[in-house]
Amino acid sequence: MSNYDIIFSMKKTVKIAALILIIMLGSVMFFSCNKNKGFYQKYFVDFDSQAPITKAVSKINLSSGVSVFSYDSVSDVFVTKLLSYNQYATGDDDSTMTLYGFTTLEKELISPIYSSVISIKGDYAIVTKPYFDRETSKLLDIIGVVKFRGENAGDKTDFTNTNCAYNPSFRQFMFVGDYIAVPGIKASPMISVNYTTFYEYKTKDKLLEVFKVACDYSYDMVIYDNILVAIGKGAVYFFSPSNILQNGFLQIHDSDYFKAFPEDVDNKYTDNISIQVSYIGNGWFIRSSRLESEIEFQGYNLTYHAYDAGTGEGKTMYALVRTDLFNFNTKTTRDNDWLLVDSVANKYSTDAYAYSSDALNNLAVVDESRYEYSLPVLNPSKFIKDGYSIVYFYYTPYVEWGDYTYEVSFCIMDSNANVIRVNDALMPLAFIDGIGIQNVDPTYQSLFGPLEFISYTSGKKVELIEVTEGKKTFETYYAHNGIVIGTELSVEDNTAYFGAVDAKTKKGVIPFIYDELTPFYGKYALGLRDFENTKAYFRVDDLGNETLLKDVVNVKHGVYVYSHLSKLGVKNYSGDVLIGANYDHLEVYDVFTGHKFQTTFAIATSGKNTYIFTLE
Repeated sequence: MSNYDIIFSMKKTVKIAALILIIMLGSVMFFSCNKNKGFYQKYFVDFDSQAPITKAVSKINLSSGVSVFSYDSVSDVFVTKLLSYNQYATGDDDSTMTLYGFTTLEKELISPIYSSVISIKGDYAIVTKPYFDRETSKLLDIIGVVKFRGENAGDKTDFTNTNCAYNPSFRQFMFVGDYIAVPGIKASPMISVNYTTFYEYKTKDKLLEVFKVACDYSYDMVIYDNILVAIGKGAVYFFSPSNILQNGFLQIHDSDYFKAFPEDVDNKYTDNISIQVSYIGNGWFIRSSRLESEIEFQGYNLTYHAYDAGTGEGKTMYALVRTDLFNFNTKTTRDNDWLLVDSVANKYSTDAYAYSSDALNNLAVVDESRYEYSLPVLNPSKFIKDGYSIVYFYYTPYVEWGDYTYEVSFCIMDSNANVIRVNDALMPLAFIDGIGIQNVDPTYQSLFGPLEFISYTSGKKVELIEVTEGKKTFETYYAHNGIVIGTELSVEDNTAYFGAVDAKTKKGVIPFIYDELTPFYGKYALGLRDFENTKAYFRVDDLGNETLLKDVVNVKHGVYVYSHLSKLGVKNYSGDVLIGANYDHLEVYDVFTGHKFQTTFAIATSGKNTYIFTLE
């Protein structure tokens, strides 16, 4: 569907032996000690495990021919699609068109009439609509804003100007806080202008101009606590929408302009510069700037290896990273020499992390005609309690050996920009039933060492299986229903197999023999391993007993899609049929929200009819 700005960060590459050493020495090298008991309870959320899924509830049957295209968990709406006859077709190739609409579990909001859905925010969406220009006899897409839910919903907002043809080469309309931002003006968005106009979009039938800023389409725009931030390649502007207007433009204080590398007076290196601005509350922003090059240069403070996804070729990159803190309200700046920030997770970044974690949790990767299963990743902005932020930062543990290759760790920062250093953990923890695991983050994973967790109540590390030096190490991946899942990695033959250990008894529940292993939902999990010269799924109970499954199509979290007589249905891990095998196509969609820990939908199609179920 849309052009959502979902960015998938590469998982970091680690040096296994060295990182095990870093894990053991981390608190000595980087962190001041804290009293563990009560520490994690103060800053981190403890989630409850999802109960076993025992029923499917039929919610809505869509109109004939209408199917589900995607689900937006932030705005809680489904985008629907319909293959429609194109009455304006000029040839066989364009005789049909795909149109998009909106539905909830309760009702179809707008039938598919839009040619694309670009972005969604709350009850509104930026969409394009087909329009036949009789003067040119061409079918165009025109861009506009629609309210798809609530009072006065429907196709009513600013589609009247037919000159506003959609141009996919730049972002013509953007949601920024409670505004729509347009480079130029709404009737004619243009790449060539050097300003952006902001419109209030919740007034019925119209976009009302509020102010302009002197930043062009290339700036990313965000608003936090009524502070507008325009982030360019080498510079950032901070505005308040309540600032003085001059000819319709917001004016700024000198300190509200930030140049990342002021020594670049001629802007010679702008294309090599990137800036990330993160908000942590009370007017405080973290500004992280990076100057990078393939050529080694004086003053760089880290290196990394970049891979070309298309060619598979890699190259070493050199970077100079700087971080400072800026308070918009007081106009004060604070330097942090050691805190080289990569990213920040908190309530202000929760939507971006939600989109990336949703996408990763619902990837449909096929390997040798089989859907691969991956353990859940969770939204790190939901790990941390309100008023605090997880701040990921770079460090170079191998610098004594002349190696500036970075690793990433984290600290906590409060809304007054005070740093709270963390003992015993290199990565932020997802606590589920009081068991804290460091590998549940969608961006940063792969910490090697003992199979272990951190207790929410005591704050202490609990080691389940120790490392066998030179032979075996572990990655601790997930905890659910009191059972910790990880992989046992053989240093000798470079193999890795999943298994599970009971967190209370510290006794093995599942031997390390599986290529894939799900969390336990109740007494059962599903595991994939070699069986009679092929890969086969087994139902595994909490005593380690196996039952061969021959009907598995796609394993999801707590349920799986099964087949019978070439039709599809859904079973839970206990083997109970939740949805009978009556459908031609069936997808299960999982959302880990952090409020209700897991929400699962099943979207089933039979012929031209599509049905949406909730799995509870």
